[in-house]
Amino acid sequence: MRASLVPFLLAFITGANAQDPVAGLWLTDLGPRHAVVSWWAERADDGAPLLYGVRGEKPRRAAPVERGRFRSVRLELLEPEMTYEVRCGWRRTSFETPAATETELRIAVLGHTGGTHPRRRHPPQMQVARVRDLRPDAVIHAGDAVYWCTERAFRNEFFRFLDPVIRHVPVYLGPGNHECGFPAGAPSYDVFKRALAYPYADAARKEGAPPCWVVERGSVRMVFVTYFDERLRPGTPQRTWLDTVLSKRTKPFTFLICGLGQSTFRHRDEILKSLPGDQIDLLIGGDGEGASITKEHGHDILFCGSSRHDAHPYALLECRLHEVVINVYDTSGKALLHHTLHDRSPRTLKADLLPAFGKPAFLEGGTVKLDADGLHIHPGPGVFQCWAGVPRGKTGRSVQFEMSVVVEGKHAPHQDVYVQWHPKDHPVGRMAYRSKPQPVALGRGRQTVLVRIPDQDPFTETALPLKNIGLRLEGLAVGVKGIIVHSARLVD
Repeated sequence: MRASLVPFLLAFITGANAQDPVAGLWLTDLGPRHAVVSWWAERADDGAPLLYGVRGEKPRRAAPVERGRFRSVRLELLEPEMTYEVRCGWRRTSFETPAATETELRIAVLGHTGGTHPRRRHPPQMQVARVRDLRPDAVIHAGDAVYWCTERAFRNEFFRFLDPVIRHVPVYLGPGNHECGFPAGAPSYDVFKRALAYPYADAARKEGAPPCWVVERGSVRMVFVTYFDERLRPGTPQRTWLDTVLSKRTKPFTFLICGLGQSTFRHRDEILKSLPGDQIDLLIGGDGEGASITKEHGHDILFCGSSRHDAHPYALLECRLHEVVINVYDTSGKALLHHTLHDRSPRTLKADLLPAFGKPAFLEGGTVKLDADGLHIHPGPGVFQCWAGVPRGKTGRSVQFEMSVVVEGKHAPHQDVYVQWHPKDHPVGRMAYRSKPQPVALGRGRQTVLVRIPDQDPFTETALPLKNIGLRLEGLAVGVKGIIVHSARLVD
């Protein structure tokens, strides 16, 4: 008898209906050097280990953490950009760890898949099929994946529903009202935390505390919080934690995901007004009111929930180092919405953005984008400054800027741009070490300005081996969106 037939004969002899002790193997977190794998134990006392490793190598064993009927294992010391195979019971799956440095990140967004209205015409499984075909690096579910907040509901309506996707890439669920106890009555957060092995903050690990956590990938920091039961109002423990997290920008873009709906949100305006608009680049919510991209109380907001009568929407966020491109589609293949976010965080500009300057520049209070026309500068609130270093030894020369203003409408308003120099070795705030600002009145069309670089510090009369040239805007005129630096070059 061939050895390969033995397992099949044993299965036939012992009973073809023997139950798999494990339901699914799902990713709930993933990074370059770690992964969290979760599954459902069909028997409450089952503690089968997880086997994992790279194909061709001897698999390693990992004991699970029991979370009710859910089990989870956090795998550490993984290698970036490697494919790992995992096995538990009769279940197998695989995933690939991301690169140690991700320059691009594709995030899919969907929501309200466990909502209340009928979907006979447009089943939500079409959303899963579309998201799977996108081959995203991660998925954000914007809330209401289940209707009743029970462990079996999470197993059936979240994990099994998203199985074609979540077997290979992590799906992060923003807590909606249904995940937190609605409509059963009193709020309940512990079922959510048992079912979903996310990297919860210390403040969320206490019994009865709402779930909140942070995930960082590529250029994006995803902050997940609970809005249900007024847990986002100022003064609450979760809000205190959120304010602390937002006070330090660790990535160019910060997304706040909280499962809220467009209208079904108590104290909506009060909470949106209280959130710091300059620290949140995109707020993501779901619920059953379709898709929209709006600007409210200083926040860019993406709502992506199910549709009542039309094909359900889903979104793709293509996150690069300094911009996020948002496209929203529906499951019929129709493109619905488009929006772009630009990096607003202070950062170092690469020297190739202004090729004439040999030292990097830094940016405060605005965003930049480079294309064939030049360096587009879109100031944020307050004062905008962009400084660029002049190469060593290049004294007694001038820098020639060619700039134009970006305007709305037919008329070109007057806009002053101040151009000045200062020694790089001196603090930027020491106005005594700067030259007198030269105002440039920009209108429609290109303008040219020359800035002379002195040989010596005017106060100490010492040589200036390093110097900076800067652009400064102190508020935009009505109708002005920004300026474009078409060129900046050293001239005699």
